Amino acid sequence: RASRALSAAEACLLGSTGAGSAWNFEYNGGSFEVEFRGDGYNHFICKSYPDHSHWTMGGAEGNELTISWGKYGTYEIMVDGAASTGAGNLQGQPTNWRKMAKVRDLGVTNNSDVPDHDHTHEHTENAATSRGGDGAGVRGYRTALGDVA
Repeated sequence: RASRALSAAEACLLGSTGAGSAWNFEYNGGSFEVEFRGDGYNHFICKSYPDHSHWTMGGAEGNELTISWGKYGTYEIMVDGAASTGAGNLQGQPTNWRKMAKVRDLGVTNNSDVPDHDHTHEHTENAATSRGGDGAGVRGYRTALGDVA
């Protein structure tokens, strides 16, 4: 059941189908494609640098993206939903910048290639602090067709 409307940044990441979106992710050494999945677990997929990873949104405006990218670290990105762009850095390292631009929305069938799960997704440290740290945030987008209005 929806607890609130999506922010412009969340809607941009989830795409028109709710299944997610593909983005060009840029750093000083080049660029590559990444995916933000709206699969109920908020998987972050990067075939160039694979690791089991997730994304969350937070901030008063719902535009502060955190990517927990396993061995590659945690990235903090401000997303401009209207422009379909984002900019940020590796957490605690402002000079280790990242930029991103939306390439396309994902179809619902794109979510079938997520690795099998032999663990839970109780990432309460991120879910409970989404949208300002008061526990009132989105606790996951649940399905491609939505838990969030």
